[in-house]
Amino acid sequence: MNIKIIISLIAILSFLAINQNLYSRSPMFNKAEKNTEKTEKIDKIDKKKFWNEIVVPILKKDKKTLKKIIHFPLKGSWAQNMGFKKVETKVKASEFFANYEKLFDKNCIKKLSELKYKDVQIYIGDGYTQLIVSNGWEIPYITKTGRKSHVEGGIILNFKKIKNKWKLFSIKSMN
Repeated sequence: MNIKIIISLIAILSFLAINQNLYSRSPMFNKAEKNTEKTEKIDKIDKKKFWNEIVVPILKKDKKTLKKIIHFPLKGSWAQNMGFKKVETKVKASEFFANYEKLFDKNCIKKLSELKYKDVQIYIGDGYTQLIVSNGWEIPYITKTGRKSHVEGGIILNFKKIKNKWKLFSIKSMN
């Protein structure tokens, strides 16, 4: 197996393991689960509205709406997957939207479309609430030697209220 493929797979698995620990085992996440009053309010009122107003435009690739809901500079780990050689916070909004299809490709949109508003994860941190939408997948391919293999991918979308409106402020991507 090619050393680059092995290193890539290790990086992907490490990324997924770290994010699993961050979001499911974090004391803050557990604190959020115990804070039922806030969680119930978000579950019953905001989650469905959030999904329809914020996530559905991503699924429909509604760039007009997305320009209103994506906060720049956009943080995370996505620029390389869009072909940029610079760090995420240096990518301009116009550059991001010109290359939008590279990040939110057919496979990514398909996997995000399989989710429902109930899949939104809630994270209550110090002074703010964060909503997380994430997915994961395996992409099969044939190696140069003819062996079947796969690479894992996924995307984590982090939203928080900025000026009292939900904004996508960070994307973590593994394609």
